[in-house]
Amino acid sequence: MANTIVITGNVIDLVNIDSDWNWYDTLTAFASDKGGIPIHSIQFKPAATGDHCVIKNGSNTAAVIFDKEAANQYDDKVVYFHGEELKPFLDVGDGTYNAGARIIITLAKG
Repeated sequence: MANTIVITGNVIDLVNIDSDWNWYDTLTAFASDKGGIPIHSIQFKPAATGDHCVIKNGSNTAAVIFDKEAANQYDDKVVYFHGEELKPFLDVGDGTYNAGARIIITLAKG
Protein backbone atom coordinates (compact mmCIF):
# COMPACT_ATOMS: atom_id res chain seq x y z
CA MET A 1 0.00 0.00 0.00
CA ALA A 2 1.10 3.61 -0.42
CA ASN A 3 -0.02 6.97 0.87
CA THR A 4 -3.18 8.30 -0.70
CA ILE A 5 -2.95 11.97 -1.61
CA VAL A 6 -6.06 13.95 -2.47
CA ILE A 7 -5.69 17.54 -3.67
CA THR A 8 -8.79 19.74 -3.63
CA GLY A 9 -8.08 23.37 -4.42
CA ASN A 10 -5.45 24.50 -1.93
CA VAL A 11 -5.95 21.56 0.47
CA ILE A 12 -3.70 18.48 0.40
CA ASP A 13 -5.03 15.47 2.30
CA LEU A 14 -2.67 12.55 3.05
CA VAL A 15 -4.35 9.34 4.20
CA ASN A 16 -3.33 5.67 4.41
CA ILE A 17 0.02 6.92 5.68
CA ASP A 18 2.55 4.11 5.40
CA SER A 19 5.47 5.46 3.37
CA ASP A 20 7.72 8.50 3.15
CA TRP A 21 6.37 11.54 1.32
CA ASN A 22 8.14 14.53 -0.14
CA TRP A 23 6.16 17.62 -1.17
CA TYR A 24 8.09 17.77 -4.43
CA ASP A 25 6.72 14.43 -5.62
CA THR A 26 3.15 15.71 -5.84
CA LEU A 27 3.01 19.48 -5.32
CA THR A 28 5.43 21.04 -7.81
CA ALA A 29 2.53 22.92 -9.40
CA PHE A 30 2.23 24.91 -6.15
CA ALA A 31 5.94 25.73 -5.86
CA SER A 32 7.06 29.32 -5.61
CA ASP A 33 10.19 30.90 -7.01
CA LYS A 34 11.69 30.40 -3.53
CA GLY A 35 11.63 26.65 -4.03
CA GLY A 36 8.97 25.72 -1.49
CA ILE A 37 5.23 25.92 -1.09
CA PRO A 38 3.36 28.63 0.85
CA ILE A 39 1.78 26.82 3.78
CA HIS A 40 -1.11 28.25 5.75
CA SER A 41 -1.40 25.31 8.15
CA ILE A 42 -0.61 21.67 8.81
CA GLN A 43 -3.22 19.62 10.67
CA PHE A 44 -2.84 16.10 12.03
CA LYS A 45 -6.00 14.09 12.59
CA PRO A 46 -4.99 10.97 14.55
CA ALA A 47 -6.81 7.66 14.41
CA ALA A 48 -5.73 6.31 17.80
CA THR A 49 -4.08 7.20 21.09
CA GLY A 50 -0.35 7.68 20.60
CA ASP A 51 -0.46 8.54 16.91
CA HIS A 52 2.50 10.83 16.31
CA CYS A 53 3.22 13.02 13.29
CA VAL A 54 6.66 14.45 12.47
CA ILE A 55 7.26 16.57 9.37
CA LYS A 56 10.64 18.02 8.44
CA ASN A 57 11.60 20.84 6.09
CA GLY A 58 13.01 19.26 2.95
CA SER A 59 14.61 15.94 3.88
CA ASN A 60 14.89 13.33 6.61
CA THR A 61 17.86 15.19 8.12
CA ALA A 62 16.35 18.69 7.98
CA ALA A 63 14.81 20.74 10.79
CA VAL A 64 11.48 19.60 12.22
CA ILE A 65 8.59 21.93 11.35
CA PHE A 66 5.72 19.87 12.82
CA ASP A 67 5.89 17.41 15.73
CA LYS A 68 2.64 16.47 17.44
CA GLU A 69 1.55 13.40 19.38
CA ALA A 70 -2.11 12.66 20.01
CA ALA A 71 -3.49 11.96 23.48
CA ASN A 72 -6.40 10.10 21.82
CA GLN A 73 -8.10 9.72 18.45
CA TYR A 74 -9.98 13.02 18.89
CA ASP A 75 -6.88 15.08 19.71
CA ASP A 76 -6.48 16.97 16.41
CA LYS A 77 -3.34 19.07 16.19
CA VAL A 78 -2.82 22.11 13.96
CA VAL A 79 0.06 24.53 13.46
CA TYR A 80 -0.29 27.76 11.48
CA PHE A 81 2.54 28.97 9.25
CA HIS A 82 0.76 31.99 7.70
CA GLY A 83 2.16 31.49 4.19
CA GLU A 84 5.72 30.57 5.14
CA GLU A 85 7.59 28.90 2.26
CA LEU A 86 8.38 25.34 3.37
CA LYS A 87 9.26 21.96 1.86
CA PRO A 88 7.32 19.36 3.87
CA PHE A 89 8.97 15.95 4.09
CA LEU A 90 7.37 13.04 5.92
CA ASP A 91 9.70 10.22 7.04
CA VAL A 92 7.09 7.67 8.11
CA GLY A 93 9.59 6.04 10.48
CA ASP A 94 9.71 9.19 12.63
CA GLY A 95 6.04 8.90 13.61
CA THR A 96 3.20 6.51 14.34
CA TYR A 97 0.20 6.40 12.03
CA ASN A 98 -2.70 4.05 12.66
CA ALA A 99 -5.17 3.31 9.87
CA GLY A 100 -7.37 6.33 9.38
CA ALA A 101 -4.86 8.97 10.49
CA ARG A 102 -4.73 12.03 8.21
CA ILE A 103 -2.41 14.92 7.54
CA ILE A 104 -4.04 17.98 6.01
CA ILE A 105 -1.82 20.67 4.53
CA THR A 106 -3.59 23.90 3.59
CA LEU A 107 -1.71 26.17 1.23
CA ALA A 108 -1.83 29.92 1.60
CA LYS A 109 -3.70 31.54 -1.26
CA GLY A 110 -1.47 33.79 -3.28
